[in-house]
Amino acid sequence: ELLYCHAGVAALCHHLASMPPRMRDAKLHNVEALYPCDACDDPFKEACAFIDERARFGAYCNGKAIGVLAHEALAPNSVHAFATVTTQSSQVPAGVGLILHYESATYERWLHK
Repeated sequence: ELLYCHAGVAALCHHLASMPPRMRDAKLHNVEALYPCDACDDPFKEACAFIDERARFGAYCNGKAIGVLAHEALAPNSVHAFATVTTQSSQVPAGVGLILHYESATYERWLHK
């Protein structure tokens, strides 16, 4: 996985810094890499596109979260999110930041996963 900041890292930092105090985390949407063939050598360099159709994803489609460490009760709520009793989550706009997901990199690696 890679964090992609289309508008630059400063835009993501601004979004995170301007979140209201009640927010426990910032959720990032994920897109999934498409490879030119099943046996590519370097998925990070050879990915030819990314899909945003969740029904076609080979893995998860619920994004990832950046937790706000200032929340004392912050705790993981799966590998994709955080939970607290009284706070909310902020959605990071896709133009600001998203997760580029390279699912198992090749078909063989996915098959053996």
